[in-house]
Amino acid sequence: MSNRDTHEDIGPLVNRMTAYKDTDKHSGFTLIELMITVAIIGILAAVATLLFMSYRQKASLAVCMASAHSIQASLISYSSVTRSGVFPSESDITSWSRLVAVCNPHGADLPDDPARLGLQNWLQYTTTDLNNDNQPEDFSLLLRVNSVSRETPGSQLHITAREILRETY
Repeated sequence: MSNRDTHEDIGPLVNRMTAYKDTDKHSGFTLIELMITVAIIGILAAVATLLFMSYRQKASLAVCMASAHSIQASLISYSSVTRSGVFPSESDITSWSRLVAVCNPHGADLPDDPARLGLQNWLQYTTTDLNNDNQPEDFSLLLRVNSVSRETPGSQLHITAREILRETY
């Protein structure tokens, strides 16, 4: 048996081994490809998280604005029904529970806990005597919103008989 015959016999075997080796080399992902994929997924997750937080704050502000409109309407109703154009005095509304006691009979549906509306248990209620007759013809109510940074417009709501302003504090 010659050398030449031996080579010819194992030639197809060598070719098959080489072909198998080449396909095995490219059958998986390289480390750099996996790292790039993970980085892209991380960036997308970070962007999605920021957008989610933004939408969550906007939803919280929308709930608080709806509650502010309800409070405003009920105080206007109070002034037109009970005292012919006079708003509750400052001594009538000194806390959230007193605000609930005044507003709920006049159309508002405020819970006992302001946190359920996304509001802090803090308020400032003042009245204004426009005619100098010792009767409050206007009011100003400040409410602070939870879970919104102080610099965000709307972190504090300023409610009057004429408007509701979204402010920072």
